[in-house]
Amino acid sequence: MLVYKLLLSILATFSTIELTERTKLNNIQSSAIITIVISLLLQLLFKSNQALSYEYSLIAFGASFVGMTHYHKLKKIFIFASAVLFVITFEVLRIYTPPIGGLLGLSAFVAVAISYIIQSKFQKE
Repeated sequence: MLVYKLLLSILATFSTIELTERTKLNNIQSSAIITIVISLLLQLLFKSNQALSYEYSLIAFGASFVGMTHYHKLKKIFIFASAVLFVITFEVLRIYTPPIGGLLGLSAFVAVAISYIIQSKFQKE
């Protein structure tokens, strides 16, 4: 199940970035569209298991926050790392906080911040 969450996170993150790059939409609009499309697909895919659909929709929603990262400041490999770190951070923090009301944004922020700090350390010589 963790592998599916990681793949979904990577998909939602890079789909948000691609939609932003290829259209005149801003990153917020792209995030909303990606979240709605993925959530609808998950609803159809998991008709008999709404709890799993909800769980994966949360991952897609939060990962689309990672995709709103300014992709010119963070290299693609570090955006990929952020998508992976998002799932890990989400799984750890969800024990202590409710899923809606800050958990998704906090998890995305922590993941991107860690990736940005690591990237900046590698850039300095």
